[in-house]
Amino acid sequence: MTAEQYVIFERMQYEHIFLPAKMFEGGKEFMDRLADEKEKLIDELYEEAYQQKRMYPYMEEDFSVMSMQISDTLNVTRVDFPTRDMAPNCAIRAYLVWDDAASQGRYFVIDAKGDKTTELADYRGLQASWIWSCTG
Repeated sequence: MTAEQYVIFERMQYEHIFLPAKMFEGGKEFMDRLADEKEKLIDELYEEAYQQKRMYPYMEEDFSVMSMQISDTLNVTRVDFPTRDMAPNCAIRAYLVWDDAASQGRYFVIDAKGDKTTELADYRGLQASWIWSCTG
């Protein structure tokens, strides 16, 4: 595996497995921590997920995080992922949603596809279902 392939492999693992697992396992506590620490936490978790630490290419500034408390019980956090090292199936953005009243979350990810196409996947637990695909 080349260094470029490795970075893309790690991106896909983090964006589609590691980060949703952290949210589903940590629940409200994880979402509260993410709302407080924002880009710092996303960068730390991303680096933590890398098997070969010396190859970690990103910095805190490469991420953008915005957390919104929609109601007393509903938190939505948007995470924008780095624009470099983008390849088909890498995430452009994710939305982490936590409902305190139901003690459950959902993880939505917008993936880059070929030919300027994007695709939205919805994770309930760690199983994804694809909602739509858009060209343009």
